[in-house]
Amino acid sequence: MIPTETKTDAMEIGGKLTGNEQAAAVLDHYKNGKGADYQMPTDFLREQKQITEAEKVNQAAIGQKLLDEKPYHDQLLAIQDGESKKIAIDKTLKKSNPRKEQIFTMPVIKAI
Repeated sequence: MIPTETKTDAMEIGGKLTGNEQAAAVLDHYKNGKGADYQMPTDFLREQKQITEAEKVNQAAIGQKLLDEKPYHDQLLAIQDGESKKIAIDKTLKKSNPRKEQIFTMPVIKAI
C-alpha cells in the first residue's frame, strides 16, 4: 500500500508538470498542515470564466443599487477624491444565490 503522503507528493508534482500550478500550490499549502487560510492569487481567479461571469452579474446588480437608492448614493457622494470606502449593500441575487439575504461589501473609488 502506498502511503498517503507519497500520493499527495506525487499529485503535487504531477500538478506542476501538467500546468496545474495553482492546484499544486493549494495541495502543498494544506498538506503542510499549517491550518492558515489560503489566499488565491487574484490573477488566477480573474482568469476563471465562472469568476468573471459572477463579477459581471454582481457589478450590474449592486452598481445599479448604489446609483438608484438614496442612502447608498449619498455615501458615494461623500467620498473624497482619491479616497476608497467600503459600502455594505443589502442585495439578493436570486438566480445565483438561493439564500434570502446576502451582504456585499465592495470597495468604491471615486474618480478624480
